[in-house]
Order: sequence, then structure tokens, then C-alpha cells
Amino acid sequence: MKTVQVTYAGRIEVKRGETPKELYSHQNEAIKALNEINKDAFEGLLVLPTGGGKTLTAVHWLLRTLARGESVIYLL
Repeated sequence: MKTVQVTYAGRIEVKRGETPKELYSHQNEAIKALNEINKDAFEGLLVLPTGGGKTLTAVHWLLRTLARGESVIYLL
């Protein structure tokens, strides 16, 4: 196994565009809950069952939220 030290990971540029997939109601509810939690602090934990669309939900929320300028650590 090789370990690599990363000093600068780069920058992601978020561009507005069409959403290729509509979110299901449970995913929209999860986003609403994350928004409620994050009124004062930028933190949260997204929990959905297997196949519930955690990645898609998290990406939608992050792309809407990154405009505020926060840093993100995304663990899979």
C-alpha cells in the first residue's frame, strides 16, 4: 500500500445546470432536515437505508450549500 501526502486537493467549480434526476420525497425531506440543522453551524449526518440514495441526496445538498463558501470532508 502506498501513502501519498496531499497538500492542496484543488478547487471544485460549481456551475448551474439542469438536474438530470428528480429527488424522491424522502430525499427532499432529508435535505430539509439538513437545512434545519445547519442554520447556525455547518454540520450534519445523512442516514438513509441501503439503496435510499445517500450519495445523490448528499451531492444535491452539498452543491446547494457550497455557495456559502464552507469546506467539506466527504466520507464514503
